[in-house]
Amino acid sequence: MYDLKFFALLRTLSKLELAAFHKYLRQLHGDEEIALAVFDYVRKFYPGFRDEKKLDTGYIHRKLFGSGIGKNDPNRKRLLNLLHDLHQHLRDFLLLAKMKEKEEPVESRTLWLKVLHDRRLSTELSRETAGLKNKKNAVPARQHIDYLEAVYAHSLAAHLVRLDKPEVENPALQEYENVLDQFYMVAKLKISCQKALQEQIYSLPFDPPYLPFRPDPNDWNYSTIPPLMALYLEAHRLTVLRQPESYDRLETMIYDQAGTIAAEELHWLMSCLRSYGSAQIRQGKTEFWAKAHALNKFSVEKSILLSNVDLSSVMFHNIVNAACLMGDLDWADSFITTHGHRLPEEDDIRQDTVILARAIILFEKKDFKGVITALPDTDFKILFDAIRAKAFVLRSYYELEEDEAALHYCSNLSVYLNHKKRRSLEPTRALLNFISILKMLIRKNVDREKILEQIETVKPLFFGPWLLEKAKQYKRLF
Repeated sequence: MYDLKFFALLRTLSKLELAAFHKYLRQLHGDEEIALAVFDYVRKFYPGFRDEKKLDTGYIHRKLFGSGIGKNDPNRKRLLNLLHDLHQHLRDFLLLAKMKEKEEPVESRTLWLKVLHDRRLSTELSRETAGLKNKKNAVPARQHIDYLEAVYAHSLAAHLVRLDKPEVENPALQEYENVLDQFYMVAKLKISCQKALQEQIYSLPFDPPYLPFRPDPNDWNYSTIPPLMALYLEAHRLTVLRQPESYDRLETMIYDQAGTIAAEELHWLMSCLRSYGSAQIRQGKTEFWAKAHALNKFSVEKSILLSNVDLSSVMFHNIVNAACLMGDLDWADSFITTHGHRLPEEDDIRQDTVILARAIILFEKKDFKGVITALPDTDFKILFDAIRAKAFVLRSYYELEEDEAALHYCSNLSVYLNHKKRRSLEPTRALLNFISILKMLIRKNVDREKILEQIETVKPLFFGPWLLEKAKQYKRLF
């Protein structure tokens, strides 16, 4: 039961917020004595709320009311209903807190406009709408949702245009159309980039086939359009149109606009750079490792990864791996410590991600036995993490000159990778190509020139520089 949405929401609260919610319950719902008793019990399990035994409905009922409950006992349903009520109260508490923030959020003002509209208070609605429009027009959009909020404000202003007074000039309709055009452009650019990334990363076709959005770049001058729109146009050129020169331009624009664009938006735009850079690395362009590490350090310096963004296990490992390859092991270790809590908690993903990240550092420290010990048979829930972990184990066997174990691992790993759901993915192909070359190095039955040629020509390929280093030390024996 500890996986109920109520507990998922509770886990996001700080200690101060939990105390404030407790006070809120006593003040506004003091007559709900049983619900308050349930909350007083469960709040003791902060911050994790993951005690499977003590957060079971039967255990809670026995603890609070002195008797257990069976599977079909009506009391079980009553207790679940109480937890549902508590979830609703917590939702209301968080919404109210959002509305009362020091700087009034736009969401609060747009909701108030809706109240004025529904109650037909046209004069006040007109005044408030003008105020919101002015606020939105005063500064460029920091994130794509700002355009949507502007659309709402202008839609109400357009609604107030008096059609019975055509002699009165009113720019509201044209302004509304202009804002709609801006929202449409940014939304289409971002969706197009997202679909392109999904297709490139997972190699999965869309049904029906995906037709990318293609704006005419000649119609847009970066000096005359909002910064966020300019960023997405450049991201589109890199991600959808695959224009290599856009990488450096987008990178420079992100660095320059870091203070004016929302962190969540910068994080997403950086994912376009990271995805393109990873693809280039698999094609042998190792200079992108330094670019990736610089971008990652910038993200940490600006606290972008500590904002309300999703930090996936794959990205986490890419960040650690780039730091290690640049020899910045202390920074990598610090990153794991300071950002590990941003990883998803479900299905032990956070724990597994940190284990693999620590193993990557161990490998760079040449503690190869430590890598094999740390990654014995960990069942990683994320496919790309599983692929990366197995690759590090295989490389560790090779470094330890355990040829028989390495060849056996190669065979098992090839079977795993050739599964029909995995073999079409580019990372899978890159690792299969790596295994093929590594087996040549282990068996020592081909000329060095043949191995060097394979490293140079076979793409995509993981760990090309590492293979090149080993090939230089290689001597044919058979």
